[in-house]
Amino acid sequence: MLTGIRGQSKNSVRESPSAVPPNSYSDPEFPRAAAQLYLRVLTYSSFWVNINPMDLDDTLIALADDTRRSILQRLASGEARVTEVAAPFDISLNSVSKHIRLLERAGLVRRRVAGRDHFLSLEREPFDELTQWMQRTSRFWSERLDVLEAALRAEDAIEKARKPKPRKSR
Repeated sequence: MLTGIRGQSKNSVRESPSAVPPNSYSDPEFPRAAAQLYLRVLTYSSFWVNINPMDLDDTLIALADDTRRSILQRLASGEARVTEVAAPFDISLNSVSKHIRLLERAGLVRRRVAGRDHFLSLEREPFDELTQWMQRTSRFWSERLDVLEAALRAEDAIEKARKPKPRKSR
């Protein structure tokens, strides 16, 4: 007979509520953010590549890969067939197709099918959203850092004013 934790049989361990990890999905106290993070990790496995529409975070993740950035750079010059996009890469067409599907889900690439040919083109809207977000974030941090700089300069001025000036000896 196989034994589990503390000499219990495997069946009793499975049936025991203490055998269930404290952060399991069946636990009503399990944090929603952890569940979403777990699902996001699943989304990027090769099996789950075509699941949900993406948001800004996912757009940034799509842009993080050098192969996908190269694909976007190629598409910036105009529409191209999938095989033309895949040609410069030393990876299989299937691998490039997975990268393209992730870019499509991020809304960065649009596919047009004409007979047996699949044409890809760049979508500009997600880049506009990303640019707006970066500008807002830049303004926010610039303002915060300006306030910090002013506070540090004021603190330095106060410190300098407190120090006695050295007397000149005659």
